[in-house]
Amino acid sequence: MPDGLNWPAVYDAGDVQPAGDDLEETHSRVTQAAGALIDAGLLPVGIGGGHDLTFAFVRAASVRRPRLAGISFDPHLDVREQTGSGMPMRALIERCGVRRVDLFGYSSTVNSAEHARWFIKHGGCIRGRSELQAVLEEGDSPLFATFDLDVIDMAFAPGVSAMNPAGWSSTEAAEVAREVGRCPRVVCFDVMELNPATDDRGRTARLAAWLFLAFLRGVAERVQ
Repeated sequence: MPDGLNWPAVYDAGDVQPAGDDLEETHSRVTQAAGALIDAGLLPVGIGGGHDLTFAFVRAASVRRPRLAGISFDPHLDVREQTGSGMPMRALIERCGVRRVDLFGYSSTVNSAEHARWFIKHGGCIRGRSELQAVLEEGDSPLFATFDLDVIDMAFAPGVSAMNPAGWSSTEAAEVAREVGRCPRVVCFDVMELNPATDDRGRTARLAAWLFLAFLRGVAERVQ
């Protein structure tokens, strides 16, 4: 018999409307929406566009969860100074006091040595897939978790802005999302960088939805 789950209730809070070309205002709207969900006692899950929205999304949690640390699944470090999809980890560290970020899926091919040095100097740690459970179990600080879809191989996720020819399988990605969901320290989760313009037959969108379900399955398995 398949195992039964007491699935968590889900509240669809709708879409945050972007403010045209005003990225700062769009970020402000995302932060306000995420903060309202946290204040209502919910565990916010963001499904977004550019990875810069992770900065806006997690910023709300950083105000309400002291000592916030993070886990990022991404081949990129995302520590650019310029505003845009390559900036969320740097912005969270510099502007929101995030004290540590563990990165899984890193590729030295798509990052500069300068960015790698900055990341490690400012509390970043590059991890192997096998270390995830240890990271989730160590310490007591609250965690955000962000899943950039371009960590997944382009054979499974073509609908991203930076396709990955040597990424994770869809099965591995779902296992990771479930592991993260199980961790009671995770206070917010997002799936980012879906690009419908390059998505063949909605394959990546379907995978993103599956990752959301895998995360919820993990939440249902949390031991209180």
